[in-house]
Amino acid sequence: FVNMATVPTTQHLHTGEQEEDDEEEFSHFPEHNTSDDSDRSTIAARRSKLETHESVSSESGWKGLTKRIFSKRGFDNTLNLNDSQLTVLKKGWLFKQGFKRKNWKRRWFVLTDGWLGYFPNETEKNALGVMHLECELIYPSSGFSKDTLTLVFPERHFFIQPDNPEEFSSWLTAIKEAISWASRGSFKSLEESKNETESNVVSTTTATTTPAPAPPPPPPPPPAQVSSEVWQEEDDSLDLEFQTSDMDGLIKRLTLPTKNSASFVKEFLLTYRIYLEPLQLLMLLQDRFWIEPDEELDENQKNCYKETKQFPIRLRVNNVIRTWFDMSPKDFDNELISECLNFFTQQEQEYQADLLMKSILPVKKAMSKKVMGLSTFEDPPDLMTMANDADYGSFTLFSFDDLEIATHLMYFEHVLFCRITSNQFLRGAWYGKDKYLKAKDIVDMIEHFNKVSTWISMLILNESSLEIRRQSICRVIGIGEACLQVQNFNALKEIISGLTTPAVSRLKTTWQGIPSSKLAKFKVLQKLTSDEKGHEGLREKMGESQPPIMPFLGMYLHDFSAVDEGSTDYVNGQINFDKCRKIARIAMNIITLQKAIPTLESPNMRLLKLLTKIPQGSKDLTMALTLSKRLEP
Repeated sequence: FVNMATVPTTQHLHTGEQEEDDEEEFSHFPEHNTSDDSDRSTIAARRSKLETHESVSSESGWKGLTKRIFSKRGFDNTLNLNDSQLTVLKKGWLFKQGFKRKNWKRRWFVLTDGWLGYFPNETEKNALGVMHLECELIYPSSGFSKDTLTLVFPERHFFIQPDNPEEFSSWLTAIKEAISWASRGSFKSLEESKNETESNVVSTTTATTTPAPAPPPPPPPPPAQVSSEVWQEEDDSLDLEFQTSDMDGLIKRLTLPTKNSASFVKEFLLTYRIYLEPLQLLMLLQDRFWIEPDEELDENQKNCYKETKQFPIRLRVNNVIRTWFDMSPKDFDNELISECLNFFTQQEQEYQADLLMKSILPVKKAMSKKVMGLSTFEDPPDLMTMANDADYGSFTLFSFDDLEIATHLMYFEHVLFCRITSNQFLRGAWYGKDKYLKAKDIVDMIEHFNKVSTWISMLILNESSLEIRRQSICRVIGIGEACLQVQNFNALKEIISGLTTPAVSRLKTTWQGIPSSKLAKFKVLQKLTSDEKGHEGLREKMGESQPPIMPFLGMYLHDFSAVDEGSTDYVNGQINFDKCRKIARIAMNIITLQKAIPTLESPNMRLLKLLTKIPQGSKDLTMALTLSKRLEP
């Protein structure tokens, strides 16, 4: 925690937002205490703390202060944050956490020298809330992502996040400057500003001649016949075949009441983590769910709105969450599941609650099971544990049959392959500085590939007998043929890589004694696994094959890198969803192959244990050329 400013404990925060999905029941918050941060580590804990805290009276506490200053939708006379007397430091979209439901709402924020206000959109004049920034700034915020800022007032903690993570630094700098202005006491309090405005209104009224009474208003028109087209017009204008969009547009497209695209939902769910954390996505979906008709509508119009727009959108939201959980169950940790279950509980009192409950019943049961450790979404079996009691003994790879080796390699590598989740393919996570944190399972597969390739080389180079080296090469080629037979293209690539290393390929005397039939088969396998034309040979062969298939992972990593380096995440400030589509289509191919799991009818535990104990190849690789030159100078 970094404390930016500490100020006297007076009431500073003024917010009048009272929308149904974010209604703030204002109560006096305790002073911030860093020793209490553990109690705020989860949303559930924070909710419990707020619900059990005793509030002060409405006249002396926060709620009373709000009633004296605010109308239903903000100020009676709004403090104009665009006033020429105030210096606007920054404007933009931020997410703010609500007080009651704890959902994150996207708001337009205006930051001036000492004040921070937020609005429902860029054009709205009435602020939903305004804060005089005599407060303490904390970041990073305990229990939140690293780009969350906490403004600590005596009355409450106010959590905000940039709409675009790339703007975190600029917002941080601007808020520090605004807090510095506020702490110098250069501004009147909000109540003083309002009282001054009211006194000006009174004096102006006194000096003005009393106007003639206004004529009586005309009778209200009869209620108009409401068509569902009124509510569908905005949504129908959103095209599902688009190139760029802001996040608000993406969430709307996920949950359109009149049209839907299953492929778009999958593309979004496979790539959303480029821009959002899982909890942020859930909060946006909740915000979309709690959409309400405008208060200005009459009762008939509200009912029409609920039937033709609100309820279909809510069903879409639930379906998106269900699809999300089915596709990426590992995204859902206990905190996220807890938020989902609370969200589902809140729906029980809503319009058409029985149908809403029916739409989320399967995923609700699955989430409850996962929390209790009974989920059907389990990792593949741990092969080290399976082979732990096996008698390792004194045997080598060549102690087993070629096809047996190939089937066990297929099973072993497919287990590693299935552990990879779609988010590990985003933004080149497997070669970044945090690769072991962000893409551990991809890194494990890469390291396994390198170990097997080096192991194959060393099985040949460690043999001092010329005849045995030739026999070893023939056996390795035979194992490669068996890997092709069981459609393990990853292991086939490992074997060919091991045979074509400089240390092995330079053994001319050894290769001259290899039977011509074996050499011909080797050349066929070598051509099949060639990198030329983007692994054209492997792609064609895989296209002709039926699952289960173990693909060469490096081929897909090359595809992801090409997309990532060939386009940017944002175009003119908008999310580049065309790039997301390309990434998602590659990921969908991988997911399809992960679902077809090969069987191992008669597992050989000794062979499995041998595969899990393949030696590290770094030292052997360093020694390889030395050994090769010693065998054939």
